[in-house]
Amino acid sequence: MLYASVERNTDARDRQGKSVRDLTKDLKEYAEQTEQTTGIDTIQTQQTMSILLSMGTKVQDLKRVTAAFQDMQAKTGMSMMMLARSWSRLSEMPEEALNSMSRVGLRLNKEMLEGMTVEQQRIVVLEQLEKRFGGQAQVMYEAAGATGRLETNIDNLGKALGKVVVEGI
Repeated sequence: MLYASVERNTDARDRQGKSVRDLTKDLKEYAEQTEQTTGIDTIQTQQTMSILLSMGTKVQDLKRVTAAFQDMQAKTGMSMMMLARSWSRLSEMPEEALNSMSRVGLRLNKEMLEGMTVEQQRIVVLEQLEKRFGGQAQVMYEAAGATGRLETNIDNLGKALGKVVVEGI
């Protein structure tokens, strides 16, 4: 899924000279690393990155946006996917997008974003997310201590076993 999204939504300039395969590998490694520090599932992170790419998020901003969404999810319990949908609606339905974002505590209004390009609007939202939730996913995961890490490791073991079973069939 991530490979297809990288292939469809980026060009060589966006990928900064990397091949689709190399960029996908880099993003998958990032998702695995963040799972180790936040406990947020690798697959969920990859799906969020795929959606963000399909919505026009620039490759160079992708990890930063993903981290901000993970922090928001960890602190509020609201899905990264919900915020990704709001993120995509900034240009077409700004009031609806801003109302949705207000549910996670972002205090933005339409007037604040008037006259900005979609990319500029997204940077304003991203800065607000980082200001409000920066680092929360890691803090909450560390607070869960050994229990949180054990849950992540058990989940990963289950996925690995499932993959072996499916490949064996």
